[in-house]
Amino acid sequence: MRSLEIDAIAKHYPGGSIAVEDITLSLSEGSFTTLLGPSGCGKTTTLRCLAGLEVPDAGRIQFGDDVFVDIAAGTFLAPHKRKLGMVFQSYALWPNRTVLGNIAYPLRLRGVNSRAAAARATEALNAVGLTGLDARYPHELSGGQQQRVALARGLVSASGLLLFDEPLSNLDAKLRLAMRTEIRRLHDEFGYSSVYVTHDQEEALAISDHVVVMNQGRIEQSGTPHEIFAKPKTAWVADFVGFDNILTVTHIDPDVGRVDVVGGGSFHLRGDMIRSWRGAQIAFRASDIVFAADAPSAQPQATFRGRVTASSYLGDAYRLAVETAAGTTVMANIPDSSRVQTQEKYLGEIHEFAMPAESPIILD
Repeated sequence: MRSLEIDAIAKHYPGGSIAVEDITLSLSEGSFTTLLGPSGCGKTTTLRCLAGLEVPDAGRIQFGDDVFVDIAAGTFLAPHKRKLGMVFQSYALWPNRTVLGNIAYPLRLRGVNSRAAAARATEALNAVGLTGLDARYPHELSGGQQQRVALARGLVSASGLLLFDEPLSNLDAKLRLAMRTEIRRLHDEFGYSSVYVTHDQEEALAISDHVVVMNQGRIEQSGTPHEIFAKPKTAWVADFVGFDNILTVTHIDPDVGRVDVVGGGSFHLRGDMIRSWRGAQIAFRASDIVFAADAPSAQPQATFRGRVTASSYLGDAYRLAVETAAGTTVMANIPDSSRVQTQEKYLGEIHEFAMPAESPIILD
């Protein structure tokens, strides 16, 4: 098994600022792992340490039998000897080389003869759907085609491990959707282990087997896409993956079915579920909320009352800010089937809202 083992990697910059700290991961062979987080969280630095473009201050990285770096032992394998592929955000194509020349170049650097390098480059070119474009130059290609060339070059460069540094960020929305599907297809076809860096939550969830959420140089949470999306463990992860409402419970009264939160707002629900909210921080999405009158009667609901202080039209819904008390605002996306925009609909109105009692998650 050629697993990727990252053990306690750390990288500090002059002045003491932390790029990454104690990054430890074990990634199985053939997995597609995404490092997800905002700008400056350390995901690209981690990837560059894997590629050999950064030398960590501490830690160890091993892929199969190859030790890429072991700071304690004084081991550092040069980037070109790691025999991995890397797809850059900027494509990084040589303007004076043809498409085929760009793809074959890493193989020529490794001493592969020209005929064998051209054959492998042509195979990769066909795999990414650019058959017949081998003699063109980068300036003669669209952005999407240039990214496919960069992807093909990564495929021929890799010997089991392929790295991606936000490769789709320069593409338009429609092309990003197509290319992320293509990247996942090629990953499965070639059977590589892939490590992918992005700040785009949807992109990470769509293509990954495993997602590692990073914040301020450290790992906040790692797990399957479903675990990250549906079961964030901390308030920071919940906020990052789109839980619009994160509230702290101050008091519960099981006898009357009331939950009070910081700021003075209250929720009402019945049954044993209320007891799990005691002393907790809860999080739920704006899309979980409907008008109480529209809530399914057969499903236990948590209800609250509030005044709409802001309203935005989203096309298929209105995004409302609902003030439940002077210090508590809840965000709600209320579906709208009319498809007719009414500016600031519901603004100033007082309504009863509901969400399934099982929707709020309990945070650590």
